[in-house]
Amino acid sequence: MKAATDGPDPDALDSARRQAQVRIFASVDAPLQSARLPALRNGGSADWTPAAEVTNITAASAVELREAAAEVLDGWRAQVRPKAP
Repeated sequence: MKAATDGPDPDALDSARRQAQVRIFASVDAPLQSARLPALRNGGSADWTPAAEVTNITAASAVELREAAAEVLDGWRAQVRPKAP
């Protein structure tokens, strides 16, 4: 919720970007994952590359991330069920 109101913490954002970049490059190490990743990311677009994904991650601003978090939070509905006896 904090990201939706205040935006991401700059240090946490830098760390999250680095983690996402490592996950992308690690995920294309295995041939099967390398073939599946473009399909999972954007419907199988032939022009997807790990480098382009990293560029997109790096380009996302703190303001854009805050706005995206606010949009997700706005549509968020939590349902709690009582614990079964």
